[in-house]
Amino acid sequence: MSKSHSTSVGVKLVLIGVLVAVLMVPLLLVRVVISEREGRLKEAVNEIGSTWGGAQTVAAPVLVVPWRERVIENGKVNVHQRWFAALPEKVEITGEVVPEVRKRGLFEVVVYRAKLRVSGQFRPPAGLAGVWDEARFGEAHLAFGVSDLRGLGGRPKLELAEETLDVDAAGVVEPLTGLLGQPLAAKLPDAESMLADASATLPFSLELDVGGSGQLRFVPLGADTAATIESPWPDPSFQGAFLPAERTVSKDGFDAAWRVSGFARAYPQEIRDLVSRQDLTYAVSQSAFGVDLMPELSAYRIVERCTKYGLLFVLLTFTAFFLFELLGGLRVHPMQYLMVGFALVLFFLLLLAFAEHVGFLAAYGVATLATVGLIGVYGAAVLKTRQRTMLLVGELVALYGILYVLVQLETFALLVGAVVLFFALGGVMWLTREVDWYSVGKQPAQEVAGAV
Repeated sequence: MSKSHSTSVGVKLVLIGVLVAVLMVPLLLVRVVISEREGRLKEAVNEIGSTWGGAQTVAAPVLVVPWRERVIENGKVNVHQRWFAALPEKVEITGEVVPEVRKRGLFEVVVYRAKLRVSGQFRPPAGLAGVWDEARFGEAHLAFGVSDLRGLGGRPKLELAEETLDVDAAGVVEPLTGLLGQPLAAKLPDAESMLADASATLPFSLELDVGGSGQLRFVPLGADTAATIESPWPDPSFQGAFLPAERTVSKDGFDAAWRVSGFARAYPQEIRDLVSRQDLTYAVSQSAFGVDLMPELSAYRIVERCTKYGLLFVLLTFTAFFLFELLGGLRVHPMQYLMVGFALVLFFLLLLAFAEHVGFLAAYGVATLATVGLIGVYGAAVLKTRQRTMLLVGELVALYGILYVLVQLETFALLVGAVVLFFALGGVMWLTREVDWYSVGKQPAQEVAGAV
């Protein structure tokens, strides 16, 4: 083989490498488009949430008693306002979450109405005895949290010791905002006598009608917290610090039950001074648990996962064309490589565009048929024979079939992908096992030329 011909094969390999690098630019642009469309989806979620209610976190009632601390400072007695908080001994949450799909243009957002009953009991807090003489029982109140008050449907009904309390947002102390999100409160009538008996039991119940979007969380404020939720939504994603102890998920919906002990949280049952406990906000937020009423992977996330295999698609398809050149005596121009590469990249843009209208599965079928058809017709003119064209189309169909399986898998995606690459490399090595790379291009390898 002449030196010039050996050089031309080397130059072809370098050109193919350059073309692959060039095609990374449109692949990155497709990912930018995916991020932009996903951002539009988030805007639609926020827009609907601003009128319906956003992600909701519900916190059970907390008993709050203001008290005054007298401190000697610079020879003077100064009085500081403090707040004593006692969490419930027991909390039980039951309810039904009814989902509804709302649309904003092309985007679908899952909203819900949750009819909840939060019940339980308090014990008069032992720590209150240490500040009893300074307590301001006339300002004592129960406070509970709903993170987005726009979602409230009607006035919550709150009872303590079988007495109905008037719920109001006025007069809620600032430290509770950090603890409960957006708290509502009800003053306690005759709190001093109610809390004087240390052996007394103070049962409470709270009925809420809450609208929200996306997710619903609960804060386990009880020394023992139990929650039981049912819903007709068939695709829940259980999230937060605690997973359900029991759950059933089917096409007709789900039901889930949580059991959380106060020992599993990072905050106490009694808090002598809310102001001095700045760590409470983080600890409480980290202890929340609940459910997301949305698919674990949106169409945008699945398409984004597909694009991560874009480089592999280009490399394997270009390898097929190079093997046709190497073993079949063809001459494929770099511009023809580039055209095929652009068709491969366009697959991901087609997939994204159709997925917004017809869903991922149908979009994947349409984009695959369009791309394989386009490259097949173009390849027929480049490869010259029907046999070679069918080999190319077969490779593309196999690649897109494997890609669909990979994006549906999570736990085994890496394993399957690694095995596929191993066999792909093995196939290339088998086809070129008898190629004399020093004399490549001088004449087609006779042993394998008939196969390609």
